[in-house]
Amino acid sequence: MPKITFLPLRKTVNVKPGTELLEAASKADVEIPISCGGNGTCGKCLVRIDSGEVDFTSSGILSRTEKSEGYVLACKTRVLDKPIKVFVPEQIEDKEGKFTDTYDDIGLVRQELFPKNCQFDPLAVKWVVDVPPPKPEDGLSDLDRLTRRLQLEWGKKEFVFPLDIIRQVADTLRIQDGKVTVTLVRGSDRYYVVGIEPGDSTFRQYGVAVDIGTTTVAVQLVFQPLAKSIATRTDYNDQIKCGLDIISRINYAKRPERLAELRLLVLKTINRLIKKACASQKIKKEEICNAVISGNTTMIHLLLGLNPDYIRLDPYTPTILNTPNLSAVDIGIDINPKSWIYISPGVGSYVGGDITAGLLCTDLASDTEDINLFIDIGTNGEIVVGNSGFLMGCACSAGPAFEGGGIRDGMRASLGAIERVEIDPETGMASYSTIGNVKPRGICGTGMISLLANLLLTGWIDSAGKLNRTRTCRAILNDESSLGF
Repeated sequence: MPKITFLPLRKTVNVKPGTELLEAASKADVEIPISCGGNGTCGKCLVRIDSGEVDFTSSGILSRTEKSEGYVLACKTRVLDKPIKVFVPEQIEDKEGKFTDTYDDIGLVRQELFPKNCQFDPLAVKWVVDVPPPKPEDGLSDLDRLTRRLQLEWGKKEFVFPLDIIRQVADTLRIQDGKVTVTLVRGSDRYYVVGIEPGDSTFRQYGVAVDIGTTTVAVQLVFQPLAKSIATRTDYNDQIKCGLDIISRINYAKRPERLAELRLLVLKTINRLIKKACASQKIKKEEICNAVISGNTTMIHLLLGLNPDYIRLDPYTPTILNTPNLSAVDIGIDINPKSWIYISPGVGSYVGGDITAGLLCTDLASDTEDINLFIDIGTNGEIVVGNSGFLMGCACSAGPAFEGGGIRDGMRASLGAIERVEIDPETGMASYSTIGNVKPRGICGTGMISLLANLLLTGWIDSAGKLNRTRTCRAILNDESSLGF
């Protein structure tokens, strides 16, 4: 098995001849981006072979100069039977990104984020009960007494106790003379006990709302007694390195090991954000007993490890649209492991649960005859129009334009990206600011929108995007004052 050395990190791995160089990098824990999902069309996985030989399937992406200097595409290169050294160039988009300040950091109460007429009815609730002490003549076990007390207040339905909860019952009942707080998940015909604590801990009750975007993942921590958001954390979806858009990720997930990789990457992102949100409020992740996850149909399939390939093939049929309630431990979400996870139902292959969740937070979900328009512009863009009588929706790919795709020097919103542009209405002089206030490396979607908006407002372009040829720009372009970089 030949030895593969990745520079400049000097990480090594031994793989079988014929192994794809991209797979070898993954085994060596070396990140190489593949925006196109490994189709060899984006050129992002460009690496240089410093020593040794490889089997490279050439494509039109590389220039003659790049080929002569030893550059290859990692996704189209296979290892031979001899050791090689591979240089992996620094990826500027791996630099830190920029996200809106979290609400709790700036001290704002964001309870208004919930709809005005919201029916706050979480799957899991905490309920405090006083269980009578044991008596030798009643013949009841600790579990019997706890169950009878719960049935007295909740009705004569079945209460299901998992074994690990049963193991805690005896000691927990005796810590505060029978006063305990039970966390219940309400099923259609029974109740499921997912937690038991001594005393009254109903004031320590939290939930999380998770939005899995193709590019960005957001987690919001909710204090359930007041139905109030108390922390928000946002970060790039770690799956980005395996493809920038939905189709690229579907193509990447064709092999079982890659599907598993995508699942672990999004779980890593979600759990990292949950950990940060909990740390900001000094709560334990086990205190989170409710979770709602929304995302487009493909993102939910990747989260659950479901084959998404048929979503892109005629007749575009997903494995599921309405996901059954699954436990946190089943999915891999790092909260109370027995908690149920509610996943917002999808509408179609490309109109997913993220739109369902969005509609429920607008007047479109109310009894109104007014025609409303709901627009969600992300990597995948959706539009829904209608009222209480009808809804029509459609979807399209929107992400590449807003992430620098197809734009010379375009890039995501990361360190060095131009994010704001101002145009002098008289001279046409352009001034800009970059993320991190460093030398510009490229321009992101926000910068492009800012540039076009300012060109329109100052009259340098018209509403059709055409330049005003009657005006003369008197600006002297240079690296200090212009968009040149």
